Amino acid sequence: MYILSEQLDREGTGSRDFARYQAYVSDNRSAFPLSAYSLASSTWYFDSRDHRAPHDGRLLSLRLIESSDTDKPTISLETHLQSAYQDGVIVIRYPRVFSYSFSLSDASEGHSDWRYDEFRVAPNGHVLHEIEWWHREETARWLIEANDVQHEWRPS
Repeated sequence: MYILSEQLDREGTGSRDFARYQAYVSDNRSAFPLSAYSLASSTWYFDSRDHRAPHDGRLLSLRLIESSDTDKPTISLETHLQSAYQDGVIVIRYPRVFSYSFSLSDASEGHSDWRYDEFRVAPNGHVLHEIEWWHREETARWLIEANDVQHEWRPS
């Protein structure tokens, strides 16, 4: 892990950990799916001042789609987030999902805010997207393994 709470909340190490993450992304450029690499290496995606960034966004919906058009079903996933600045919707799509894990510790607060996330390459070449949701502490954690991750910004 590079830029999740365990790393970024340590006193004085945040910028060093983020630089280590950027080096990991750059070193693994050829292994990342195209859209996921574009997000992971962008200057705006992890900038909480950018209105397109998911940081502090709120979950509006999660849509899981299972297609059985072929002999082998495929699963895709789509999330819609209210942007932190309340001026748009962020859509994050996973065109083909291979596995996912969602944990929610206490549903009374909902998911609350998208806090930190990071992209990694799995040993099998798929992209892993780990997301932490927070209120006063961690409320939920998602880990999604997919063929790629796509981002769309829809201004209000």
